[in-house]
Amino acid sequence: MGIDMKCGHAVWCAVVLALLCVPAWAQSGGAWIDAIPEPQRAIEKISGKDELDTKSRQGAAIHEIARVILRLGGSEFSGPSRLNPREQALHKQYTDFYHEFSTEYANRLNRGLSPERLDEMGNRRPSAPFANLEYAYRISPTFQHQTFTAVMGEEWVTRWYEPLIERDRRIVADSYNRSMADAEASRARAKELNERNAKSLRARLVGVVIFVIGVAWTLLGWRAVRTDPKDPMRLTGRRRGWVFVPVTGFASDIRVYTSHKTTTTVRQHSDFRPNEVSSHTTSTHHCEFILNNQNGKKPVHLSDAGLQVGEGHLISCVWPWRGQRSRGMVLAYNHDTTQRSVFRCVDKLTGPRFLPGLVATLGVALAAHWSLALAFFLVFLVFYWVLAVVRARAFNKRDVPRIIERLRALEPEVSAVVGVGAVR
Repeated sequence: MGIDMKCGHAVWCAVVLALLCVPAWAQSGGAWIDAIPEPQRAIEKISGKDELDTKSRQGAAIHEIARVILRLGGSEFSGPSRLNPREQALHKQYTDFYHEFSTEYANRLNRGLSPERLDEMGNRRPSAPFANLEYAYRISPTFQHQTFTAVMGEEWVTRWYEPLIERDRRIVADSYNRSMADAEASRARAKELNERNAKSLRARLVGVVIFVIGVAWTLLGWRAVRTDPKDPMRLTGRRRGWVFVPVTGFASDIRVYTSHKTTTTVRQHSDFRPNEVSSHTTSTHHCEFILNNQNGKKPVHLSDAGLQVGEGHLISCVWPWRGQRSRGMVLAYNHDTTQRSVFRCVDKLTGPRFLPGLVATLGVALAAHWSLALAFFLVFLVFYWVLAVVRARAFNKRDVPRIIERLRALEPEVSAVVGVGAVR
């Protein structure tokens, strides 16, 4: 009884294993491999119009059957073989037969020719037509379909070969669609890159134009400003048209005082230390007075001038004018003490212009790179500062004495005004 039960369990296990293994076996090669005959039997079903055509068709048929075994066995692509032993044996049988078949027929065609002669002949050797025709049959889908139908049957072709063809069509279609999408994306990227390059080129051209304009403007704006050789009260160079207008009179109602401005800075700490408070006081000395002459009275305000002004002193103050435009006072001169004070307005009046350098810097940034523009701007600042200092010193040394001589020549024309505390 126990033996019968054990036998029954064994039978049931065998049945279950068979049911589980049959679908996998049929899918991996059980059904399709049964219809593939031996190579010798396969070529018996292949024929052509003459011997060369027959041999070419037979060689191509054997080659393609060997290849379809790899494809159906899952080893179509490079990598570890997925063929089972039966598939491997059948595939090896076909490949060996193909090499033996093609080599034997090629040697028969090339009989009587030495290997050296065959190498010299190349594609003109007698076996070349066989190789070319066989290759043409191998790559022909129509020939493959006809061969598999003749050797394995139409049902086998419908069940196993046509799904492979359909899969190949999908792969080719997907590959084509991907290639078209990649090409479209590549064209879009190329178009975007071309547009970006065109914009960059336009920006560079604009930068070059701006740079040239800035350089030309700088050369014009950096021309030296000097007084006219014949009239020291007129300017030449880039300030042509500007004149110095003096006001000379006796000082009265003098008021001298000092203003203080305190700036407080608080430094905060993130730790336990208390805040640090620092103060800085700036003092400015002021001198206010009224210039009196025969034309009337003019109030004057000097800041940090360093000019001593006494009641009744003859003082001359000079302003630059061009039409209705005027700038700050450039010179104050005390005729009694011969003291003079030249103000910072001279630096702006005689120094180079700053704006053209900024325009040229912008041109460099557009035409080249911001780092090069920064380096150019730093160099420009150095040259600007040096030229401004040199021009101001040259004006104080060369032109201011000529202006003072003209002011002294105007002394007899100034008359006292009633009410002035001290008269010269």
